[in-house]
Amino acid sequence: MVTATPGASASGSSVEFDDPEPWPDPVGGAQVLDAVATTFANYVALPAGAADALALWTAHAHCFKAFIHSPRLNLFSPEKGCGKTTLLDVVCSLTPRALRTESITPAVLFRLVELHKPILALDEVDTYLADNDELRGLLNAGHKRGARAFAPAVLAGIGHLQGTLHDRSVQIRLVRARPGEVMARFDSRRTARERELSRQLARWTRDNFKRLEACDPAMPADCFNRLADNWRPLMAIAEIAGGPWPERARTAFTLLTSNEDLEAQGYGVMLLRDLRDLFTADGVDRLTSATIVERLNQMEDRPWCDERKGHGVNANWLSRKLRPFSIQPRTIRTGVGQDETAKGYQLDDFAESFGRYLPDTPATNRHTVTTPVNTGENSMFQSVIAVQPVTVQNHHETAENIELLLCDGSEPPQPDEIVL
Repeated sequence: MVTATPGASASGSSVEFDDPEPWPDPVGGAQVLDAVATTFANYVALPAGAADALALWTAHAHCFKAFIHSPRLNLFSPEKGCGKTTLLDVVCSLTPRALRTESITPAVLFRLVELHKPILALDEVDTYLADNDELRGLLNAGHKRGARAFAPAVLAGIGHLQGTLHDRSVQIRLVRARPGEVMARFDSRRTARERELSRQLARWTRDNFKRLEACDPAMPADCFNRLADNWRPLMAIAEIAGGPWPERARTAFTLLTSNEDLEAQGYGVMLLRDLRDLFTADGVDRLTSATIVERLNQMEDRPWCDERKGHGVNANWLSRKLRPFSIQPRTIRTGVGQDETAKGYQLDDFAESFGRYLPDTPATNRHTVTTPVNTGENSMFQSVIAVQPVTVQNHHETAENIELLLCDGSEPPQPDEIVL
């Protein structure tokens, strides 16, 4: 384990990263990916396709300079206790130059990435990332080669990431494991097997770097725009590895992006889709604003309850999000009596936007009700340091010092409620 000490030089030159020594013998790509995927599946309860996507992303972290884009890896859950920190530690044990921390300043991130190109492993991002525009901007920019902050990043936290960073991420949604579902407990003191796999990945990616760099992989028909940017490195690794991996990669894409395809296009399109589903499910031609926001905040696997720093969406928010589509609330009748009215929307108001932005048929999957996520303190999310990562302890922000902040356990400030 390598630790950044307080008062380290602002240049970052005193921070040393542990690069795995490549395995001495040639390595089969399909075989090592099989072993890495199995490792992930042993330690954490994962959704279908996630273990394969994690194996491919981990391999990409060893050779990200071969690609134009480095997708962020977002490990998120709707509540505490779902294994995000454990999974982050496993990722760190399998990747080179892992920088493991619960918080970091933009200046330090920029300097360390510029000098060392570490694998950024940021935990508990729900507690600090939403309020830090500069840090989010650097993580956004680092998605593409040519940016001075270009480096792989793993972001773990409760709830969805903000829009632009969400668009640049491969999403792994975690849920709490059932009894007996996790096969083994990850022990950060005993990572010999993970280090062997990291060395094997280092050897395979080194031997195949030129092929990976030149690869133009076959992409799924529904993988385009930013979504394709995120998945192309993973598809290229699968294609060069061969065996069953090209098909496994396509299957993982389908399983993990069944809802993410709309999210990748932006919150506006996702909101339109959900509104159309509401009208269709109720079989009505009008809905009040109060009904819509209540139903949006109850949707599982959607980010609405996370909006406004966990307060969920309200009528003002809904009006602002629909304004770019030239859709505005109106006074609608809500009952038989002429005097029963409220602010809301008519189905006809959405006709043009539905026709332009959505598929021809409504979604068949329904979103189930859940409660807004809790983003408070959680004893499960204390740092567990794997062998390889650099661990950030603290810092002092001066012209000569690196500043590396750990979370102090304080609650994030809550916004004032918007009164309608």
